[in-house]
Amino acid sequence: METTKKTKVAVSPKHRMILLRWTDKVANIIPHAREAAVKGVKLLLVPHKFEETRLLRNMGYSVPAPVVSQYDWVHATPFDSQRVTAEMLTMCKRAYVLSGMGTGKTLASLFAADFLIQTGVIKKVLVVAPLSTLSPTWMNEIFLRFRHRRAVVLHGTRTRRLARLAEDADFYIINHDGIATIFDELQARRDIDLVILDELAVYRGANTDRWKRTRLLLEGRRFVWGMTGAPIPNAPTDAYGQIRLLHPHRVRSFRQFQSDTMIQRSQFTWTPKRNASEYVHDLMKPSVRFKLSDCVDIPETTYSTREVVQSRQQVKFYDTLMDKLAIDWHGHEVTAVNEGVKLGKLLQIAGGWVYTAEKKVLDLSPTARLRELDAVIEGSENKVIVFAPYLSACNHIHTHVSKRWTTALITSATTKPKRDKIFSEFQMLKEPHVIVAHPGTMSHGLTLTAATTIVWYLPSPSLDTYVQANARIPRPGQKFKTNIVHLCGTPVEKKVYSRLESRQRLQGVLLSMFEGATTEGAEYT
Repeated sequence: METTKKTKVAVSPKHRMILLRWTDKVANIIPHAREAAVKGVKLLLVPHKFEETRLLRNMGYSVPAPVVSQYDWVHATPFDSQRVTAEMLTMCKRAYVLSGMGTGKTLASLFAADFLIQTGVIKKVLVVAPLSTLSPTWMNEIFLRFRHRRAVVLHGTRTRRLARLAEDADFYIINHDGIATIFDELQARRDIDLVILDELAVYRGANTDRWKRTRLLLEGRRFVWGMTGAPIPNAPTDAYGQIRLLHPHRVRSFRQFQSDTMIQRSQFTWTPKRNASEYVHDLMKPSVRFKLSDCVDIPETTYSTREVVQSRQQVKFYDTLMDKLAIDWHGHEVTAVNEGVKLGKLLQIAGGWVYTAEKKVLDLSPTARLRELDAVIEGSENKVIVFAPYLSACNHIHTHVSKRWTTALITSATTKPKRDKIFSEFQMLKEPHVIVAHPGTMSHGLTLTAATTIVWYLPSPSLDTYVQANARIPRPGQKFKTNIVHLCGTPVEKKVYSRLESRQRLQGVLLSMFEGATTEGAEYT
């Protein structure tokens, strides 16, 4: 027998029973409990199942979740964090897994789902996840560890998705926006009684069609679990849509939530209140959160910046645009509303390829930056991932790097089957040696420990994307020290990188530069 810490009950794993002293209250609420006596002490024997455990917990008894003593963990040895996570999930119909990247939350949720299917609590599972993780992460994890379960990926044409949905499977895996393609058919599948929302933070906007469709899909589902390592990547208000999706009655209007968590400084500027994180945490319960360091020992990650010299053309375009922006700023034409577009134009110039008004790409000859990129790749003993937040930059970098190394390109135009093939070959085979990618296409859930170096050809204008993309290589299974390298050649890049590294919001980064901003004396080639 195993006794819980508070010794209020005892559990017999062999008989799958809970033993506690007789009380009329418990006997009446759980009428199928059996009477027993040990050394003259009258006891109750209660089946150690989901509903009985929940009832006893609600009555003040300390009862471990059945998964703790009844599950074989598919003959694996889970992290302690995965055991704790699975215990919470199997006992909570609505729950948040807020553990950091690389902590094994995908596998923990699959352990929990497998146990609930095994014990008849649920029938089938729908996993909603980023497109880049459907096969490389979710499908592969199920295939490799849960051979007794069947999973299908709902991707492709509407006809293909419906054909796969009609198959008898335990797990159906679909991307967030794929729900719209077969919404009615998914809605009709009431045998799907668990929905796992991976990267829950994509639902931070409660006014989007994606959020509204998902809310309708979740209605009446017995279990819904939301998972994200960064619930509030930009501001406390990011949590609003996520909370309302799982617990709609906990929050009122967005404006009220914004007032509860932030202070308005100007027409377009809000800053978090001092207790905002605690306020959000209290609303996102029940939840569990572990850091990567709580789970495994990961080799150190080093961040470094490499200064690059801009070409004459880049300096000319950069100076001209900064002068214009300074004039516009004094005339109050640069605001928080349009700042992002103007920042993007400056970053394009820094990268060396700029979109014109006619949607053509102007080449500014970023020779020195490309030369420095080559030097970083040459100096890396293992594989390399290069991130650039603009399609034109990705295409040109890929063309350049491919002259010397086997290189794969991943952008929004890369199909899912091709992405899956690239990720698999990069991780398992000798080639490709380099992946050039838009960071938004591979910023969630992927394990790419074959690489030990990430190069940011340009900084990401999104903090969430930057943090998530960097987490692709320092993960369980990584054997070597990892390096995050920033290429930087302009003042605006320095500002952006500084905020990204300190995990500050990027709002206002450009506006902060206009006082005394200058590029006089800039070096060029």
